[in-house]
Amino acid sequence: MENNKKRKIKFSLFFYILVKATLVPLLKTKYRVKAENKKLARRMKPPYLVIANHVTFFDPVFINTFIPHRIHFLTSKTLLRKSYVRWLLSKAGVIPKTKADSRDMQAVRDMKNLISRKKIVSFFPEGRQTWDGETHPVLASTIKLMKMLDVPVLLAHVRGGYLSKPRWSKVRRKYHISVEYHMMFTKEEVRTLSIEQMSEIFDKKFRYSEYEYQYNTKLPALSENGAEHFEALMYTCPKCGSFISLKSEGNDVWCEKCDYKSSWDGTGKFVPNDSKIPARVSELLDWQRSNFSKLVLSKKDEFLQEKIFSDVVRVQRGKPMEILQPYKIGELRAYSDRFVLYDDFSEETFTFDEIQTMHVTLVNIIEFKKDEYVYRITFDDDKRSAYKYLSIVQILAPDKAELI
Repeated sequence: MENNKKRKIKFSLFFYILVKATLVPLLKTKYRVKAENKKLARRMKPPYLVIANHVTFFDPVFINTFIPHRIHFLTSKTLLRKSYVRWLLSKAGVIPKTKADSRDMQAVRDMKNLISRKKIVSFFPEGRQTWDGETHPVLASTIKLMKMLDVPVLLAHVRGGYLSKPRWSKVRRKYHISVEYHMMFTKEEVRTLSIEQMSEIFDKKFRYSEYEYQYNTKLPALSENGAEHFEALMYTCPKCGSFISLKSEGNDVWCEKCDYKSSWDGTGKFVPNDSKIPARVSELLDWQRSNFSKLVLSKKDEFLQEKIFSDVVRVQRGKPMEILQPYKIGELRAYSDRFVLYDDFSEETFTFDEIQTMHVTLVNIIEFKKDEYVYRITFDDDKRSAYKYLSIVQILAPDKAELI
């Protein structure tokens, strides 16, 4: 069980100065980072809350670059298993949280404690890094948390991050990043507005589309390998509907079972050879979710016996805050109520009733908890899709997985 005692979360001043002097200039140059409305960010006095859309691994650094105070970011415990990483991030004053678990009350207590000490805390309301460059629905508890913290709320919109390096890609594009700061709520508004009123304002202000940003700036995100690894996200052909038939190379994606082909054009689109097929990644992903959901729900009984798909995987296992150890190598099969892991000697079943907090880490690493153990599943082929396994649980047992 989670310890109810207060955890002492604090920064290392030496570590903060070191990061400011080394990592920040490096990333500002590499990603061409700039800020809009930074006067607002510089004149605000702690305590307050910073919320932001989540588009890159380095978002916390980008956001804190233009704020002259140290920020305590909510961070997934997944990152804290290795002792040296845990030590390093402890110097950054992070707030540990169980990923895909909105009931982690220790993290809430830590945030309240830091606010009472007149610090700045921050989290990403979507709870995960975007796959398609759009903001998505957030947990209903987000507004309640703002009310509970009772401080001003600053919005940081990270623009250009998705096109600089989409989550599904391993290739950085030549682009730029702009962090735009806006006042989401004053302290008075947090106190006087109803949850319904705050939710309406939040939805309007928080919404962001990388495609609209690119359209307005007219700057392309060009790359010689812009399409590489797209099949790690898009596991269904948008023309013939077949699974795991897409391949990518350079700027091109094609299907091995039909004549579908598309090309990355630098604007967040895969321009297809068939005008009836969507081009935006967000539209392709919406189609895939809808199509896959209809299939899984209509054949739910059949998929109790017939596998939906399978992959050769490597599995690690361990206690939540320990380094995970090699566990098994085998075939992972997905059914409509369970995953089954087969190796040369046995089979192990993970029913959707048993697993908890399933999520995808980075591009194609699956993690979930069963009983007292955490399981991490990886693929030898780094273009294989972990996202398709997450999709099944999101459809059939949504409370067991991170949000869509």
